[in-house]
Amino acid sequence: MEVVSVSGQHRRHSRHGIVRPGEPDDRRSRDVAGLSRYDVHLASIPLVLLVAWAIALVTSVPTHAAFAAAALTLLPLIVDGLAVNPPG
Repeated sequence: MEVVSVSGQHRRHSRHGIVRPGEPDDRRSRDVAGLSRYDVHLASIPLVLLVAWAIALVTSVPTHAAFAAAALTLLPLIVDGLAVNPPG
């Protein structure tokens, strides 16, 4: 197995050309500045849904209404990530 350094991270190539990340128990801290806009998009989806669920628990807002509001909040983010600025 050949080890290749890609942008400062070591990746392993198997004989089939599959790229694998470094060791799973690697406890190096992650650089938040190195996150892409798509990482932020993916992280914000469950975060917004979690906030909507918490609001529904704490207040008298029905759960379905809180999740509907969260979905409408996330819609521009998803459209931006998939259609306006697609990855690649």
